[in-house]
Amino acid sequence: MSGLKFAPQRNPPGAPPARQLPPDRREFEGVSVESPKPESMLCILCLTEQHPGREHVIPRALGGSFVISRLCRRCDNRLGRDADMGLIAQEHMVARRVRFRLKGNRGVVPDPVRDTLRSRGGYTVADPEHLVKLRRDEAGTDYGYSVPRLEFDVQEIPGNLYRIKCTHCILDERDADKAEGLVRSALRRAGLKDEAEIERTWRQFQATLVRHESREPVVASVAMNTGGHQLGMTKIAYEMAWYWLGDAWLDDPAADAYRKALHKHPGGFTGVLVSLLTADQLAGPTFMGLDDSRVHLLFLLKNEHGIYVIVKVLGALGVLFLVSSSPGTYLWPVKDFVIMDVVDRVPKQALMADVKRAGGFTF
Repeated sequence: MSGLKFAPQRNPPGAPPARQLPPDRREFEGVSVESPKPESMLCILCLTEQHPGREHVIPRALGGSFVISRLCRRCDNRLGRDADMGLIAQEHMVARRVRFRLKGNRGVVPDPVRDTLRSRGGYTVADPEHLVKLRRDEAGTDYGYSVPRLEFDVQEIPGNLYRIKCTHCILDERDADKAEGLVRSALRRAGLKDEAEIERTWRQFQATLVRHESREPVVASVAMNTGGHQLGMTKIAYEMAWYWLGDAWLDDPAADAYRKALHKHPGGFTGVLVSLLTADQLAGPTFMGLDDSRVHLLFLLKNEHGIYVIVKVLGALGVLFLVSSSPGTYLWPVKDFVIMDVVDRVPKQALMADVKRAGGFTF
């Protein structure tokens, strides 16, 4: 943002009065300001008449509590899959969810180590080839499960005889009822065709099984997403630009570029002009002494070149979006600043000029 000088956000003397937000654009989760929703409305993304939905501008899994109804259910579901999920899975967002115990739609706080052990598993320190996964029993209790690994070396020797050696033998006690099938399959994979020999080997194997219980440390490689959040940030900027500037903005060339990006058109991001915030601009605390890592900040700015939406998510991700190159076209909203504390989950709105004058915000 170096080199950009922003004008005051109040409308100049003699200008039309600040635009009042219609009731269907003033919805907050947990705050009673909703009016009855119309049976149909113009969806701000697909631009068709649809039944209204309930869209969290910032995903609920990230503590988002700012809700709009001018997105149809179909677009809401698609953006949840294509945009929100990438933002939610970004490594800094996962860390914030763990820190502030932010539950997702399924009511679960993420645990990257637990989730990795459930999906890909880990290996024991004593034996890197001993794969262990985390499973849950019917009572909801997690337990360690050894993934079966049975491998045999089969050599045929003269006289229709076989030399058979078990090179790997890992079998979880809970798979005892499957042991015979697993052993027989492993012998066939090793090339043993003689069913009588397979039967004899299985009986010998069964007689030598020994129960062994260990409490060895398990090593798991946790994969974290460093990217994939760009579309989610773009969605936030698009919805907030409409919220602040109104339906007239939907005809702006910038709005068309954002829709193409959100619809994943080839080259759709070409017309979306953004600037990443620097580490200093992301560093907190910056608002009323609050730790920046627990708040979302959304605000509208303008200068002689255009109008910008700035999205700061939990003090970790921040982007400045150019949403219009025609700053004189739109009436300025009554309030152009939104802060959401993910701990108390009550969004607050203000006018940026008033916030700055009170010394509550630095940027």
